[in-house]
Amino acid sequence: MKDLGDIYYFLGLQIARDESTITITQTRYLLSLLQKFGLDGAKPVSTPLAAGSSMSATDGVPLADPSHYHCLVGSLQYLTLTRPDISFAVHHVCRFMQTPHDTHLIAVKRIFRYLKGTLNVGLHYIRNPIHELRGFCDADWAGCRDD
Repeated sequence: MKDLGDIYYFLGLQIARDESTITITQTRYLLSLLQKFGLDGAKPVSTPLAAGSSMSATDGVPLADPSHYHCLVGSLQYLTLTRPDISFAVHHVCRFMQTPHDTHLIAVKRIFRYLKGTLNVGLHYIRNPIHELRGFCDADWAGCRDD
């Protein structure tokens, strides 16, 4: 075994440490995705999903080639490791992987536009004890019309 020192970059994760905090981001990976998918010039938005949006499996026109959709959504799934703020939106568009429609693709691109405006957001761990833990649930499946 060999000690390679402190970790700074591993599998798309950027790790920054000091004596009391650890910050994990995926900024470099996200920038490469934006460039790969041609979304680096997209205008940022303030939320990953449009307010009041309710997608269904039958909305819009089916995509002729769903492989691009699969690639986009798969990349977003890896980003949820350090971006819990997009988890709901990503898992929402994952429901349409079998037969994606054009409206679902628009929602995926909106998530990328949100990420473009929040490039440096990640996980920030502080060396403090947890005093209170809260949890939430959504009993109506987020108003899903299919379920």
